[in-house]
Amino acid sequence: MAVSIQQSGLSIQAFCVERNIATGNFHRWKKQYSLETIAATSITGFSSLQIEQAPGDRLFAEVKGIRFYQSVSAAYLKELAS
Repeated sequence: MAVSIQQSGLSIQAFCVERNIATGNFHRWKKQYSLETIAATSITGFSSLQIEQAPGDRLFAEVKGIRFYQSVSAAYLKELAS
């Protein structure tokens, strides 16, 4: 089981010595992993979303292409339509 440096409680230098890792390699991989993590979790824009109607769902109303499958007030629909 891998133990992170935070879990080990060791300094970076002691962690690397214990595992026979060059500190330069440790920092290089830490930087690479951090950049990949940031890229994987950052929001870069919008994604398309398709919502499929589940069997049994009934359309309540549709206003300007927006479909409602539960009841909403008439005032809300009126506001959307304007």
